[in-house]
Amino acid sequence: MVLRPIIFRVILLITLVSMAWARQGAGPLALQKVMQASPNAVQAYSQWQTFQRGDYLIIGQDAVIASPYLPFFTRLKESQGFRVTVTGMSVAGNTSAAIKSYIQSFYQTHNLEYVLLIGDVTGGAALPSFVIGSENDVTDLPYVLLEGNDYFPEAIVGRWPIDTQTELGVIINKTISYCQTPYTGSNWLDKALVVAGNFADTGVILTPVWTSTWLARELNNYGYASVDTVYYPPTVSPDLILDAFNAGVGIVNYRGWGDAHGWHYPQFHVSDFDGVQGSLNNGFRLPVVFSFVCGTGKFDSEIDPSFCEALLTRGTVSTPSGAVAVIAPSDLHTRTKYNNALNSLMWDALLEGDVHELGPALLAGKFGFLKEFSDETEPGGMGEFYFHTYNIIGDPSLPIWLLTPDAMPVTAEDFGTVTADDGVMTLELPEAPEGVFALKRDNVLIGAGRWSDSHVRVYAFDGTALGSGTLTVTLNATQKLPLTISITPGAGNGLAVNGFEGLVYPGVATLQPILRNTTASSADVQITFAAENGSYSETFSAVIPANGTVTVEPVAAPVIRIGEREVILNATIGANSSKIAVPVMPVTAEVQLDFAEGHPPVQGETFSCGLTGAFENLPLSGDLTAMITTTVDYVTLTQVSASGHIQDGAVVLAPTSFSGSVSSIASGSKFPLTISLQMDGEPTAFFEETLLIRVGGLTTSEPTPPCSFGYWAYDDTDLEYPEAPVYDWTELSSLGGATHYQLEDDDHVRVNLPFVFQYFGQTYDGLTICSNGWAAFPAETIDFFRNWSIPFPLGPDAMLAPFWDDLDYVDNSGDLIDIYTYHDATEGKFIVEWYQPRNGFGDHSFTETFQIVLYDQAILVADDGNGVVEFQYLEVNDVDQSNNYCTVGIESPSQNDGVQYVYNREYAPGAAVLSAGRAIRFTTNSPANYYSDLIEEDRVLPQTFAMGTAYPNPFNPSVAIPLTLGQPGEVVVTLYNLAGQEVRSSVYNYPTAGEQIVRINGDLLASGIYLIAIRSGEKQFIQKVTFLK
Repeated sequence: MVLRPIIFRVILLITLVSMAWARQGAGPLALQKVMQASPNAVQAYSQWQTFQRGDYLIIGQDAVIASPYLPFFTRLKESQGFRVTVTGMSVAGNTSAAIKSYIQSFYQTHNLEYVLLIGDVTGGAALPSFVIGSENDVTDLPYVLLEGNDYFPEAIVGRWPIDTQTELGVIINKTISYCQTPYTGSNWLDKALVVAGNFADTGVILTPVWTSTWLARELNNYGYASVDTVYYPPTVSPDLILDAFNAGVGIVNYRGWGDAHGWHYPQFHVSDFDGVQGSLNNGFRLPVVFSFVCGTGKFDSEIDPSFCEALLTRGTVSTPSGAVAVIAPSDLHTRTKYNNALNSLMWDALLEGDVHELGPALLAGKFGFLKEFSDETEPGGMGEFYFHTYNIIGDPSLPIWLLTPDAMPVTAEDFGTVTADDGVMTLELPEAPEGVFALKRDNVLIGAGRWSDSHVRVYAFDGTALGSGTLTVTLNATQKLPLTISITPGAGNGLAVNGFEGLVYPGVATLQPILRNTTASSADVQITFAAENGSYSETFSAVIPANGTVTVEPVAAPVIRIGEREVILNATIGANSSKIAVPVMPVTAEVQLDFAEGHPPVQGETFSCGLTGAFENLPLSGDLTAMITTTVDYVTLTQVSASGHIQDGAVVLAPTSFSGSVSSIASGSKFPLTISLQMDGEPTAFFEETLLIRVGGLTTSEPTPPCSFGYWAYDDTDLEYPEAPVYDWTELSSLGGATHYQLEDDDHVRVNLPFVFQYFGQTYDGLTICSNGWAAFPAETIDFFRNWSIPFPLGPDAMLAPFWDDLDYVDNSGDLIDIYTYHDATEGKFIVEWYQPRNGFGDHSFTETFQIVLYDQAILVADDGNGVVEFQYLEVNDVDQSNNYCTVGIESPSQNDGVQYVYNREYAPGAAVLSAGRAIRFTTNSPANYYSDLIEEDRVLPQTFAMGTAYPNPFNPSVAIPLTLGQPGEVVVTLYNLAGQEVRSSVYNYPTAGEQIVRINGDLLASGIYLIAIRSGEKQFIQKVTFLK
């Protein structure tokens, strides 16, 4: 995989591979495996979908995998929906190269999701690893680098670094207990421990404690009953850490100073686990430990057991202690700023990104790291280094309990009457809107999948009837204890659907059912397949032999479009009726609109475009017609259809195939363009989707497009726009009546505003002003000097960042930083000025002078009631090349939205370069004739609108977002990168109310974190997702 730049091509991507980890370009065997693994779920709601877990590969020495403990763990993984393969090193190989080759081969024919390596790198259970860098830091990442020449994994790897079978038993018992029956003797999972040490051999540091204070605040806000904090200074000894550990905490996080022995300040070494101050004896109250500090993940250390190994293997099978899993780096010289970023991004994924498993959470943090340090993404950079050196010591798929999980109130009776002829078991589970099921017959895994929107549908992998024998169903859901239920189906009448012959794919003309008869007599029956909505019905006859099966002649198929994963039918066989799921062959659809000469449509001009489509795994071939339509009157389409041909899944139409023109609307506006592909001779299209097309290029003479909330950034070069600000500097340092504050380095002052100010829909009457070039409306006690992007989890809430950077004294003699404020009641302005602080870069020779201007809303206010903010610059030197230069922009109170004008010298579209005399205005007023979500007043909109949790997250190649609509209507879905730049936008028209699914494919995205904004009318939801290549 490679990081690819976004170019101007309107790309429509819909992935229909049911496995979230299925690969493109796989051969027939892999395709068959993917299809066989597809969930064949009953779909009682028109757009309901489900996903299934991938393969879980375990590798260890032959004696290790023969351990009597291991089957207990494999059964746990199967109950979580994984297909588990256990391989000894006599098969996988004895060298790291051989083992990787085995994993590579396995990956080619399986939907590999997780790899667990069992064994230390030396000793009796040794399993080799890799090293990276000049210090030969140990890493397992190369084992899962299976495509391309990059450092982005195709699966997630973890290690149990055991030396003995006893240690294996300890870890397995810890993991099973944590996942299935966590200790319930106290509310220990509602408690957390956050430890930090502001120590370094290079001098005083501040940010480990700051980052930890931020995390403690986030955990309290999340709902933790108590968050113990142990900081150096002043604490040195391990006493308080041992006390908290032994009392029971669900998670432990450390930032500071350490090595393979453990944490230095406050001290918590391996030797302290049984030290003079007491011992580590927390029993089954086993936390996940996040040790974001040097060397504590060095599992090949001469210190054996090292810190991470000792935490994981400590205790006995019956009386464990320590931790259930550890995330930590193997390198001894990690850097503070990188650790802070990675730590906060991982926690943001856990607390707000709906990531609930150990490996994906770390990986989400790593990809966020790349976006934050874009200069470090090349091979050999810090991005590659941190991807390799942060390791998972534990089960990489471990579900992390954030607070005490709830029970699922389900019994076997809730599934109703189940017979051997049924293809599906169903129940409604409002307590768990989403989750994963595993279905076993006689202890053999026969089905697994995911439910959404509280509608649980349990079925076999191949869509066959459930059959006789004891069935066990395990239900797994976020923050819910897993529940296993035993069900014994009734006999039924012996007639059932037993799957379908051949492939069922979008556009297929016929189905060929297989019927089963388990009675002693042959059955001459009439069969009817009917769609639940009445759009399809087909009746045919068959003779099914006694105790046998028959494949009937092909019958007409219902219309199957690209976008459908399965077709749900009511099946009547003689007097027996049941629901069946017809599995649809997984297809990856990639359609591009290429505009002539690479230019987007421009207002007042004509445009033309062509189409290139690739439908991987689609055996459909023949002539087709492509059509485009729009629903807005400011776009006129002149050439709306073109003839083409699909062969081997490919469609190509010339750039002159379609044409139209755009009236005079604001640059940056969007219009909907619906593409449909219809095979000649067929009544309906097999592929249809709507794109939002952006109009015009964004030069520096145009405003920066809005954030999700609606704030725009206009600067003084946007002369054709009424909202463009006029540079109007009022020097406060010499103005009588201005208030003068002198701040220390990394200091702040809290001031009252002379008027109430509305910002991102919330009202404020005060402002925190920091010496480091930012202000925030809430009270903030942390003086963040390291600037981050917008939005970013670290940093102040509801921030204004006119020049966020590490700013210092005027000179090195100890002078203070001058801040001035002034209320100009006549002009209705409150002005904050940073007067000539020194940029902390280099020799501190560069000075900065800039202002924030807040407008009294009685004088100037946006149309929606939000306040207007301006930044002005008298002197600006964006020179801090060592620390991502400066950040300029505004950020929401939630830190999930905002307008980033510039970060790390990467300017947003429409932004002009910072210079003396520059003025920037942030307002929710959009330009005249601007069209964004394209919802007209006369269109019917959903009255009830809700957004579920994106799944899977992280995703590859596609992510699904469940929606709830109160009535038919239109929904706009926009994908943004974390720079606030729009990547893709689509309009979805839903003809029926109820539960819907929006799918976004990432095949042409760069790996990283994105924001999905889903809007219906005035209501909008935003969710972070991570795309992994």
